[in-house]
Amino acid sequence: MSLEYSNHNIGPCLAHEDFPQDLTGPEKALSPLCTECSKHLFYQYRPLPREDCIRLLWLLPGEDERPVSCRLLSVPLENAPSYEALSYVWGDPTNTVEIICSQRRLSITANLRDAVRRFRYKNECRVLWADAICIDRQNIEEHGKQVQLMGMIYWKSDRVLVWLGQNIAENDRLINVEEAFAWMCESNMIFKAKEEACGDAKEVPPVASDDIAGFTELEVDRWEAVSILLCSPWFRRVQEIGLAAEALVICGDAEIEAAELLDFYLWVMGSGQALYNHFFIHLTQQTVWYEYWLATRPEYKTVEGKSTKLSFIEILAFARHLEATDPRDHVFAFLGYPAALQFPLGHEATADMDYGSTIFLSTKPLIQPDYTKSLGEIYTEFAVKIFEATNNLDLLSYIIHFENSIEESIPSWVPR
Repeated sequence: MSLEYSNHNIGPCLAHEDFPQDLTGPEKALSPLCTECSKHLFYQYRPLPREDCIRLLWLLPGEDERPVSCRLLSVPLENAPSYEALSYVWGDPTNTVEIICSQRRLSITANLRDAVRRFRYKNECRVLWADAICIDRQNIEEHGKQVQLMGMIYWKSDRVLVWLGQNIAENDRLINVEEAFAWMCESNMIFKAKEEACGDAKEVPPVASDDIAGFTELEVDRWEAVSILLCSPWFRRVQEIGLAAEALVICGDAEIEAAELLDFYLWVMGSGQALYNHFFIHLTQQTVWYEYWLATRPEYKTVEGKSTKLSFIEILAFARHLEATDPRDHVFAFLGYPAALQFPLGHEATADMDYGSTIFLSTKPLIQPDYTKSLGEIYTEFAVKIFEATNNLDLLSYIIHFENSIEESIPSWVPR
């Protein structure tokens, strides 16, 4: 493995020293630059040594609002050291800030800077993976190859750190995220107590409309806060958390284990359906998480004795209403799902397969993530591959058209 260093020592404006003498360290490194010096002081990615390599983010220690400083490490994914993977929303792409990467400047979104600053340790380095820093997105070929590895990147991480942002608000109403997390955990405990009393989750009486009508103002406020939380940007977007061994969801200083969110999803979609409908609780992403967990984590298959049966097209159909910065990721982001892989003869996917061992047995996804292709080309190629793989026309049942989609150049028989 190798650290990606620059060939020059950091220093503001190599051509002339006209900066205040009291600026030192990261502050000096991020001082304004003249046009000529900026050509030399911005971070330049080096090509990855092999296709199975990734870059890891070595986040240097720092306190509070001090500038973020890091280095990048190139390492084969199969032999990667312990690391945590970030899952976050990019935020406004025009709202960018600079961090120091291998003694050079690197531009990232303000939301990602807030995330790594929140996760930074004060006295020791922390090893992370964050796509916008660890992937050279200007290199289209590398981008596609790294996206193909992304499922395994999340699966092999020690933990996924989910960053929801500094706070959650709707229509100028700032919700207390810590209280919303606490209420979800408390409602889980209430349900588990009922489950134990009834002997089975399926025997727990469903929440009725009359029950909701009798809620106190405080209870209504709590459920509305949960609804707003679960409709916040991160929960509306395509994410890879379902491949995580463990995940911690963070908003500002508030935290909740992803396992609690899974428990919340299971009981709300069971006996809590009336709550789901009344408070418009958004759970599309959790549905996808759950199926990923069932498909790639054997320990989750014991939950209610279930094992996954969803096909690749069914997963995409569930997720079609989630948002993505690049619409092509409505296909590419799900290529780590087992049903999306073309296993070699004799190594077909089974319900009890070890996702970590089979992924390297020459498996390739149905289509390759190629960001040089248009959205129409990708959807069409995907449809053709599904027809060839399934040898039936079930795909046609997933076609939904609106006036504007009929007018698109994509063939009408291709699902969007």
